[in-house]
Amino acid sequence: MKRRKDRQSFTVYDGNGKVTVNPGKKIKIPTLGTFRLWESIPYTTASQTFTISRTGEKWFVSFGIDAEQLPVHPLLEERQYETFGIDVGVKQFASIANQKKGGNEVVSLPDSIKLEQLKIAKFQWRNRNKQLGGKGKPPSKNAIKYYKKLANYHTHIANVRRDFIEKTTTKLVSKVKHICLETLNVKGMMQNSKLAASIARQGFYQFRERLTTKIVSSGGTVVLADQWFPSSKTCHSCGHIHQELKLNDRTFECPHCGMRIDRDLNAALVLSQYGEVNQENREGCARIYACELEEGGLPG
Repeated sequence: MKRRKDRQSFTVYDGNGKVTVNPGKKIKIPTLGTFRLWESIPYTTASQTFTISRTGEKWFVSFGIDAEQLPVHPLLEERQYETFGIDVGVKQFASIANQKKGGNEVVSLPDSIKLEQLKIAKFQWRNRNKQLGGKGKPPSKNAIKYYKKLANYHTHIANVRRDFIEKTTTKLVSKVKHICLETLNVKGMMQNSKLAASIARQGFYQFRERLTTKIVSSGGTVVLADQWFPSSKTCHSCGHIHQELKLNDRTFECPHCGMRIDRDLNAALVLSQYGEVNQENREGCARIYACELEEGGLPG
């Protein structure tokens, strides 16, 4: 039996065979009846299994269909770049760099996510004196309305983040054959109370999972550098490890060769080099390489 905090969903299966799903804004679900849809079904299809789920105050139905599998992303040989190094962070969502051909860019989360979170904070403050339930007390009618509206705020943020991650990962996969990412200890990073909210807002795990799935399924590969690999402290130009670099230093200045560059971009370039060095070990899957970094160069 599911608890209230579990994902609210159930699946209906028709043992008599597939049910025809007609185009339009209505769908007939076995044993449940006919329901009106917000979106229109574009063509006639058939399915045997229907999953109904609820997110916030909205209900969704999903079902599988038989269809010809078509390539979603360009073929490997048609992609412009060989390897991207991707450094994710709190200040900027991701810094993307290629050591050989350029294509460097910085990707930021949509401003609407931060604005929505500010709305949530103000909304919670305005309703701080409501009888919200708990400790044996039932929630008031206004508290029930409060919880519904709060759920809608969080659902909107999740949808915006999901849309951003899907579009960003698809754009990346269409341009590059291989990627190199750092392995982050997100749970450990969340222990920092000053950064926890910002880290939670970014959605690093979801980004890595979607990017890995898309690039591997399209024939590319992923290198996951060990979490102790010092990508932020290593100079992409000479390989020197800047041990004195602090977390609040946003510019990387190499004391050995004088290279001056944005900290996150430097880390992305180092990861790009790391992926190139390990190119001969790649397979059609995600691989994690432990780091054995020597002064003056990347691991070979």
